[in-house]
Amino acid sequence: MQSIACPAVTEWFVSHITRRTVATLLDEQGLSARAIADQLGHARPSMTQDVYMGRRIASDAAATSLDATLGSLVARPGEAERA
Repeated sequence: MQSIACPAVTEWFVSHITRRTVATLLDEQGLSARAIADQLGHARPSMTQDVYMGRRIASDAAATSLDATLGSLVARPGEAERA
């Protein structure tokens, strides 16, 4: 893989990123945890869920509240140039 990819990519790109992406895509397509675990070669679906399957936002209200609370602490792209 490293011979065909640029070094900047291969520094952070590892097989678990691909496995997590596959698990997340299959989850988004509605496959069961058992089916995804089988695809990844896991004996236990719980391992697949705990390690590889993407988490969904539990609450838009919580995300909005955190964004409002923390937004003043974090510089957003483009704001530094306007200040």
